[in-house]
Order: sequence, then C-alpha cells, then structure tokens
Amino acid sequence: DLAGYTVIGECRDELKTLGSIRIKPGASVLSTRLVATDLDLAGKVADCSVEVFNRLTLSAGADFIRKEIHAPDWQVDAGAELTLKHPAVFREVVIRGRFKASLFCTGRLTVCAGGWFGGEIHGGHLAVEDGAGLAGSLWIGPEGEVEVRKAQDLLADLAGRSDEHVIVNGYEIPPAQAETDTQQGG
Repeated sequence: DLAGYTVIGECRDELKTLGSIRIKPGASVLSTRLVATDLDLAGKVADCSVEVFNRLTLSAGADFIRKEIHAPDWQVDAGAELTLKHPAVFREVVIRGRFKASLFCTGRLTVCAGGWFGGEIHGGHLAVEDGAGLAGSLWIGPEGEVEVRKAQDLLADLAGRSDEHVIVNGYEIPPAQAETDTQQGG
C-alpha cells in the first residue's frame, strides 16, 4: 500500500504501508503490528510492534511504550513533552516541543524556535534556532561523531550483560527486565 492510513477510532488491524500512518488524537491502536515509512502519533499505541523506516513524529497526547516503537528519526512536536530515561542513539532528531534525554545523534539534532532540549547530546551536527532552549552537556563535532560510534559499541555491550533498558539507533536491545520511557501530552 502506498497511500497510507489514518486511524481515528480503535484499530486492531495490522497496517503495512510504504506511506504514512497517522494516529489521531483520541484514536488507539491495540495488540497489532504497524509498518510504515513515517508515523505521526497523537493517540495511543499499546501492546504493538511498530516498525518505522524513517520518522516518528510525536504530538501532544501521544501515549506509547518506548520499547514497542522502532524508528531511526524522531520529531517532538510543539506541545509534546518527552523524557527518555535511558541513553538513545538516533539518526536525526527535530525538537519543536520539550525533550529531555541522553542522546547520541548520528545525523543532525535540530532544536527549533519554541522547542527545548535538556540533557546530553553527543554527535557531529547540532542546529539551534533563535528562540530555542538548550540546557545540558554538548559534545559536537568530529569528536562527537567518534563518541557516537563508541557509545553504540558500549551500549550494545552493556545490553548483553545488564538489565538496563538500552536503545541503539532507535532499536531496542532487549534486556532481562525493561523499564519504560514516558511521553506526556500538554
């Protein structure tokens, strides 16, 4: 399917598309599998396996368990507040809302006007627009890219012998006991 899907109520059907899946506010996707190029999440995803090949966009009201969603690129929209409890490696991150995490970014991290990031950023490319907020520790530049590669190896090694929940390139390495990350809508 190339056209994509928009979910406006409850859905328990498997959805696969080369397009986008949009889960609207108040909608829920339960106990199924989703596969898409992009996912716009403003509703609830529970007890699902979600594979996104490009960008996951989180809007205010999104409700999910981190370990169920695998996406290399993340966007946190205005009004959304996201906290990741454990280190994560992503390709691209765009922040228009509030995002707190320890991030290793293999591509570009962009904090847009009105957006706010708090925590740690390791990577090769950072863009901060006028009117954006940034608080934390930064390792940006060629050294940051080297740190990202080291972090990927370290996180993969820790996941093999630790019960800590670890995410590498937007993909979870399952530990013995996983905790969840939280997202709250405003």
